[in-house]
Amino acid sequence: MGQLRDLVIKPATKRRYEEAARKFFAYLRANKEPLPTQPHDLDQIVGHYLEELWWDGQSKSLAGDTLSSLQHREPSLKGKLRWSWKLLKAWQQAEIPSRAPPFTLQTLAIFCGWAHSTKPSWALGLQVAFHGLLRTGELLQIQAKHITCKQQYIHLHLGQTKTSFRNANVDSVHFAHSQISLLLQAWKSVACDTDYLIDASSTTFRAWFASGLSATGLVGLDFKPYSLRRGGATQLFSDTQSYSTVTQRGRWSSTKTVRVYVADSLALLQELTFKISPDQRFFIQQWNKVLNELERSRSRSSGGRG
Repeated sequence: MGQLRDLVIKPATKRRYEEAARKFFAYLRANKEPLPTQPHDLDQIVGHYLEELWWDGQSKSLAGDTLSSLQHREPSLKGKLRWSWKLLKAWQQAEIPSRAPPFTLQTLAIFCGWAHSTKPSWALGLQVAFHGLLRTGELLQIQAKHITCKQQYIHLHLGQTKTSFRNANVDSVHFAHSQISLLLQAWKSVACDTDYLIDASSTTFRAWFASGLSATGLVGLDFKPYSLRRGGATQLFSDTQSYSTVTQRGRWSSTKTVRVYVADSLALLQELTFKISPDQRFFIQQWNKVLNELERSRSRSSGGRG
């Protein structure tokens, strides 16, 4: 009958747990996070992971298998992942502590206008995540060598992602955006192949993101890093009226999931009450200044001089 440890759970359950654990460890690698050694720190990281599963339309069973697999691997964790289990319970009740709204082109311009003054490549990364429909971990993985630009077309090689485990052909993103393409080309011209567009761990990036919301007066809207992907998907649907286009670029497995995802985002936008302040208008002007300089530079170069 084998060892006792092999009889604790059924083979089918063991396979589910191993698959859930593999996806969680892939998430840690993508977000440049080491496996925490303290239960409290692990609880926080698992909580962030469950949030991403929720917003990405993943199954509730995967969330449950993740928690169960961690406790199966390390029984001493039982009773110590309290926040994560609370999130799962909220999921089971079809509720969530906070619903992250989608970014709009306007609120993104405010954030990027602030970010560009200190971290230009990070501001560019926010734009790439929005228009490329990237998850936070995917954004933090992007290096200069992963980016190819040809005219207005952008290709991003994402490597191992959640969806690439299901289908090896969906580990990249393609989209067209002339301004972002030019900005990426300018960044690549001064970057090494191994330079990250956003050189930070998930924890550092989230802390910076929170400080940016405070500095720009957007903190009251409860944006999260995942709001970039939600906002990009919502904007893409508004532009194309095509669920299949959103499904393909966002690398979702089901158009049905995207319909629910977009409908929820549109409902959240209807609930937002937002009036631009003078400071926020200044940040928008700063970002528009970057884009205007880009257009002038392109005009000069296309004229054949300089």
